[in-house]
Amino acid sequence: MSTHSYIGVENPNGSITFIFSHYDGYPSYMKPLLEKHWDTRKRVQALMALGDIRALKQDPFRTQLLDPAEKAQTWPHPAGYAEFAGSIAGSYFYLYIKIGVWRMWDKASKAWIPIPGDLS
Repeated sequence: MSTHSYIGVENPNGSITFIFSHYDGYPSYMKPLLEKHWDTRKRVQALMALGDIRALKQDPFRTQLLDPAEKAQTWPHPAGYAEFAGSIAGSYFYLYIKIGVWRMWDKASKAWIPIPGDLS
């Protein structure tokens, strides 16, 4: 069984560019990778350039693309992306926001929250 996720970046104009990740999207796997290895806008944009992936790894050279990989998509407005995030059951959504930190969509509160630290 796979845990799907979407990984995105908030662009300077407020739009959001994102990709799909097929495996290992649960927060206890994603949090350390995103915060340690995908910690700058430049790195996140390099990830977006790959398009859809099988699973996130420490660097783009180890990250496998889906076959065929779809290109990153862009939502023109964050509200539309939040609506999309709330509509997909069983998936996680991660967003690198303008101030340079990662957030996760919380379906219960319908808000972007810090990725939980204690996930045991």
